Amino acid sequence: EQNDDEEQEQEEEEASPLWLVNIDMCLVDLLVSYAYFLFIPMLVYRTSYPRTAKIQWDRVLVYVRDVLFSIVGTWVMFGRFCIPIYRQSVSDPGT
Repeated sequence: EQNDDEEQEQEEEEASPLWLVNIDMCLVDLLVSYAYFLFIPMLVYRTSYPRTAKIQWDRVLVYVRDVLFSIVGTWVMFGRFCIPIYRQSVSDPGT
């Protein structure tokens, strides 16, 4: 009877989708999983991701371009708005 219960539980685990959380996890495993989710955030938390057969280099270049534009834009905004304020506070503290 015990073997039947174990087999049934095993079949249920195999049939459940990957995104379904096992509520029978111990507290430490739940906290580790939660901490991993908090400190390594992702839009979609999955254990595996689909892959294409080959790398789409045009898409990679678009993403690299976007990252570079974001870095340059942030640098320009910081230099235009933040640096003058901080420069003034360093040369004349307390104002």
